[in-house]
Amino acid sequence: MKQVILTFLFCFIIASIYGQATSLKMTKEKNQEWLKTLRSVDKAEQLLMVKERFFVPQPAQNESSERIIAVPILVIDGIAITETLSDNSREQLLQLLTEETVKEIAVFDEEPKEVYINRGWSGIIAVVLYKKASRKLQKIKIE
Repeated sequence: MKQVILTFLFCFIIASIYGQATSLKMTKEKNQEWLKTLRSVDKAEQLLMVKERFFVPQPAQNESSERIIAVPILVIDGIAITETLSDNSREQLLQLLTEETVKEIAVFDEEPKEVYINRGWSGIIAVVLYKKASRKLQKIKIE
């Protein structure tokens, strides 16, 4: 329980530092800024930012069809995480991603010249887990 309270307190502090709560979908410019910030902070803050953007439900926003919306690709141990993730799987992933289980977080905010991507570039976030956590990830149903 103490860890949960500390996590929420930490989330509140980071949210106030970085301004408003983030949304999964951002304009291309805000997404690039978010990726650069993500790349520049330490692992604990990276984890917090990734959890907040990809796993904490955000209120529905009225997106303008005129704006270009960007969502980076989140890959955890080689598995791409999509928006169609069930609530149960989302909660299990949220609990799995801790400082003790995450070995490294790599942020690719610039489009590699060697790779062709068939959609607008919005970045890739690659999360590498330790072996024990990786086995737990295999048990989570990700569709």
